[in-house]
Amino acid sequence: MKQRPLSIIKDGCIIGGSTYEGRVIAMQHLLHIRQKLPVPISPHRQICAFPTESPRNFDCHWIFPSHIQEVKKEQEGVTLVFSHAHLHVNLSVHTVNRQLTITNRCQMLLSNNVNYFITQRK
Repeated sequence: MKQRPLSIIKDGCIIGGSTYEGRVIAMQHLLHIRQKLPVPISPHRQICAFPTESPRNFDCHWIFPSHIQEVKKEQEGVTLVFSHAHLHVNLSVHTVNRQLTITNRCQMLLSNNVNYFITQRK
């Protein structure tokens, strides 16, 4: 059965312990942004992804930064190089780097929160 990418992301969030909507609300609160939010699918396993455009758009791709090996600038957009694939997206290098930075920040915030709660329980 084929699923839309957003459905797969939502299922992953549920398996990771929350809803997609809950993750989005948390990221809006923690990161103070509203568009192209990274989604921590499984924070304890450091699995995060960001959309290339509005997740409601049919052409939206979900990027898992930990798998990117290289970002190549093209005449139009960029090519994301993964270990066994390439993906051309119509984003600027600046936008991709910004998304990578925001996603990294998301992972750091959540990692710090998890560590905080672990130390508070001792």
